[in-house]
Amino acid sequence: MIAIDTNHLLRLFVEKDHIQSHKAKKLVVQHNPVFISVIVLCETMWTLETRYHFTKKELILCIETILKAQQFNIEHREALWVAFSDFQHGAIGFADCIIGVIGKQHGCDFTATFDKKAAKSRHFKLTS
Repeated sequence: MIAIDTNHLLRLFVEKDHIQSHKAKKLVVQHNPVFISVIVLCETMWTLETRYHFTKKELILCIETILKAQQFNIEHREALWVAFSDFQHGAIGFADCIIGVIGKQHGCDFTATFDKKAAKSRHFKLTS
């Protein structure tokens, strides 16, 4: 098994460079399954949103596609499904959802934050 980085995962969703997109897709097929870390997934979603202006609906489709794909061995897949649900129904970013869920799964009562928006979600508490 091999791991792929953010640039490889991005090329599966954005064909900015057709040659790199083809190589990334071929690599996934050749090394099925490939490992995707939580950091790579977070960075990919952030890049799709900020650089490529993906809407929340488009991000939801990308995340769901990745989580359902059998050709990916994903770090913390179960936690990511919970974070995905929170992201779908909440108002905070996917990375924040992951931070909250993983903290909870490791026995934390909550994740302390100065982010007022994040503090409205179930896994966070505003530090005052």
